[in-house]
Amino acid sequence: MDTFSAVLGQRVRALRKRGGKRQEELAAAARHYGLLWSRATVAALETGRRRLSVGELFLLPVALTRLALGRPGKEAPASGALLVADLLPEREDRWVAITPRTRARVRGLRALLGADAEPITEADFDTPRRRQTRIAQAALKQSIHRWSTQTDALWRRIMGRPLTGADLPTFNEALEDADRAVEQQAARGLRVPALALALAARKRWSCSLTEQRDRRLAEELRGHPSARRLRGLRGHHTRALLVELRPLLRAVPRRRRKRPRAPMTRFARTR
Repeated sequence: MDTFSAVLGQRVRALRKRGGKRQEELAAAARHYGLLWSRATVAALETGRRRLSVGELFLLPVALTRLALGRPGKEAPASGALLVADLLPEREDRWVAITPRTRARVRGLRALLGADAEPITEADFDTPRRRQTRIAQAALKQSIHRWSTQTDALWRRIMGRPLTGADLPTFNEALEDADRAVEQQAARGLRVPALALALAARKRWSCSLTEQRDRRLAEELRGHPSARRLRGLRGHHTRALLVELRPLLRAVPRRRRKRPRAPMTRFARTR
């Protein structure tokens, strides 16, 4: 990626050579307008090793115009005079680095300098924030694609058919079911995604695992059982319902169990 100084220097060199002038002559034209330039100054400018001040940037087109006219002592006419925008490359879609962290399109810079160009937009600048946004958007797009691919595969494995628009209500209900504590805990025990468990429950009973457990629990309960007995009954019915769901979950790949980290051993300091 060329810097602004480098492309400006290349452009100045091209304009000078187009007029058949030497570096010494451009330096003399610059001195006419009060710039303390020498041939070495022009050489450093054309090779991108020297940055221009704001004043030099505005006086350089005037000096180049005077150099092309070749009429010392005469003022350059307004018509046909070079503009600051003419110091930029002719390829307007070209990117140039204007700071170590930001680059811009030439057409955007020409618009800032008042040249006849399209209105400047945010797309003409490549800033750190824009790069971070593009990276985040790409990561989000990839994550959405990966999630949709995985969820579609889960639906096919459990339901035995492709996911269609008519299935979206059931699918959305399963997504809500998968966030419940009972489904989360049961899915960890079976080493399957919670969404897979929720989809299997919707196919088997047209409701969630939690709702089906509570229905069966309500049919069995008599009176007011103690909290301990209520926990036991919930666990019993949950395990029984999971046995019914296992055939539907056979096609779902099991997740690997995380290996526990080995405890760090503290060695006694020996004297």
